[in-house]
Amino acid sequence: MILPTSPNDPVFFLNHANVDRLWSEWQARHPGRTYEPKTGHNGNTADSPMVPFGPITPQAVENIAALRYRYE
Repeated sequence: MILPTSPNDPVFFLNHANVDRLWSEWQARHPGRTYEPKTGHNGNTADSPMVPFGPITPQAVENIAALRYRYE
């Protein structure tokens, strides 16, 4: 917590942890449903790379079980 940037702010961290928790709950309530991007926007598909994270795609990270973490 030395650098004065938002990801180092505890409130920022807690907010995004909660967003992840909500996504996990949504996935549990809607099995088989997935990311549905708007059409007509370049680079806005489930298999488009997420800049600046390299080749990582939304589809690659939407299953939290594959990322080896869970909420209880």
